[in-house]
Amino acid sequence: SLVLFIGAGVSAGSGVPTWRKLLHEIASEGKVDDKYLKLLENRDPRDVATLIDRKMQPPNTLREAAGDLINSYRFCSLQHALLASLPSTEAVSTNFDQLFEVASRVADRDLAVLPTHPESSNTSWLLKLHGSVDDPAHMVLTRSDYLDMPRYHGALMGLVQGLLLTRH
Repeated sequence: SLVLFIGAGVSAGSGVPTWRKLLHEIASEGKVDDKYLKLLENRDPRDVATLIDRKMQPPNTLREAAGDLINSYRFCSLQHALLASLPSTEAVSTNFDQLFEVASRVADRDLAVLPTHPESSNTSWLLKLHGSVDDPAHMVLTRSDYLDMPRYHGALMGLVQGLLLTRH
């Protein structure tokens, strides 16, 4: 059976910023100094996220800011709609937004969202590997988040490996 792997390119069609642009917008809104941002330009985005998170002024956090910004995009793209219309019952996404879920509802598709809402459907599911805007505290953004993934999300990563081995 067919498995959909959905990445940032799909949501970019809806105007959702790419990772680097997202981090820059969060840093700008969080009053992170422009000189500091300039020093981070050529760094790995996971490290940039870590450093911006450290510079954010409480009560603002990187995850809350990312969730708020991404959640402001409400309209799915043509790519979301086309993917939701495919005859697939399994999908994996690294996107935080809920635009594929919106497109699935428009296509009248019943969809469970893993790991947060597994009970929503018995027929189709979407694994949100890096978290979702509806639970920003658990979004995977920083280097330490990525390093902690095997410990906290090992079963989910195993599910993805299984899909890669057994599906198209």
